[in-house]
Amino acid sequence: MRLDEVNFFNPDTNKCPYDAYEVLRDEAPVWLDPLTGFYVVTRYDDLRTIIFDTENFANGIRMRARMMTPEMVERANKIQALYEEKGWTPAPTLAGRDDPNHKQMRALFDHAFRPSKIKLLDEFVEALGHRLIDAFIDKGQCDWVKEFAVPLPLIVIGKQMGAKEEDIWRIKAWTDAWVQRLGMMQTEEEALWSTEMEIEAQHYFQPIFERLRKEPDDTLLSDIVN
Repeated sequence: MRLDEVNFFNPDTNKCPYDAYEVLRDEAPVWLDPLTGFYVVTRYDDLRTIIFDTENFANGIRMRARMMTPEMVERANKIQALYEEKGWTPAPTLAGRDDPNHKQMRALFDHAFRPSKIKLLDEFVEALGHRLIDAFIDKGQCDWVKEFAVPLPLIVIGKQMGAKEEDIWRIKAWTDAWVQRLGMMQTEEEALWSTEMEIEAQHYFQPIFERLRKEPDDTLLSDIVN
């Protein structure tokens, strides 16, 4: 692959991006993607320097206005209108925040995920692992991802977020839809669908947040909410 062939919107590159990574590391370790206006940094030492230099570099992702086509601007406006119509205003994730706000929020998570708190989950996780395996062991075969690798962490996380176990596949669908938007390869219809799914997820969890404010329990989410 040549440098002028690097295109992360190419489906083949998405499936296996390692040739593109190698070209960028060797020939353009700080590369301006002409399609998005994003800088792609591929060498460890450079990345480490950027991550620790919070005065000159920020977490927030903003596409340059000059890089946005009229279609992209129209799509962004429709998504914003959908948020307003459905009564939900998104906020940056922890990874998308800068100090001092990042440090404040990180402290909340560090407290909620303290080792002594996580240790209390050991018995539940072990019992869950046995229960999931018991459900397919007598068949002599299984779909490992669907029957174990996905439900195990989802059920554990769901338990700590006050979600019902039978809702884990809805939660996975919401998460998958949100992640698909990050790839910036959706059609307008797909992007609006992903936004609808994100809003649906937030409306699912908001009543749980409100309940935990009134009735705290021993979950990790209760610690964070309160």
